[in-house]
Amino acid sequence: MNRVQETLIIMGYIYNPDGFDWMNYKLTDCNPYTYHHIVERRSGGHTTVGNGAILTEVAHNLLNILDQFCKEAYNDLQNIFIRINGSGEPPTYEIMKEVDNILYKLFFTNEYHFTVNLDSDKFCKIRFCMNKCREMYVESRKELKKCLL
Repeated sequence: MNRVQETLIIMGYIYNPDGFDWMNYKLTDCNPYTYHHIVERRSGGHTTVGNGAILTEVAHNLLNILDQFCKEAYNDLQNIFIRINGSGEPPTYEIMKEVDNILYKLFFTNEYHFTVNLDSDKFCKIRFCMNKCREMYVESRKELKKCLL
């Protein structure tokens, strides 16, 4: 077992994700949990509980796209991850609603702006990934709503 796996297990005990990650994506066999470095390794970030976020693979891919092409949404989510770590508790209902609001704005409004040429080949790849992320977000949101009621 490597350091990332160990840290993710410890975070599981502390934050009790209960089938959803910190971006409200549902854990599935095809969408396992991953460890996200809040401060990236290349910027000196370490693999620790305090520098991590529990994300599913799809959510992590989405966050990586946002890091490159939509810094505002990326920073909004990063700030939430920092708050969760600061609390040492699982995400609250209020935090889950904040994340939901960010993702809703990202997928269904024009409040966040992407910095990529819409005619580029890269945009086609991003759009494909974003569509998958949106579909899984909608499905996860249905399941999450059932859990919160």
